[in-house]
Amino acid sequence: MWQQAQEAVPPRDELYSWRLGEPVSILREPCLVMWLRVGVSSFAVAELVGVTPSWLAMRYPHCLRMARAEIDWDHLAEFMALPDSLRS
Repeated sequence: MWQQAQEAVPPRDELYSWRLGEPVSILREPCLVMWLRVGVSSFAVAELVGVTPSWLAMRYPHCLRMARAEIDWDHLAEFMALPDSLRS
């Protein structure tokens, strides 16, 4: 039975012949897309692959989650205000 099973499966070089000569880096893009789409931080992904987050944003804008953010404008204005000592 074992011999029949081995004969039924093509040799390893035939199984992977369509990938011969291609670099391993062809797997990089699908991994990047998957990580970004599931919500992994673009900063973490950029660090893992050795690029900048801005490069990721330009190259894969369709993969970044663009959830509608609620901005507390009053808190932002308070945070960005000049200190009392610098006001004239």
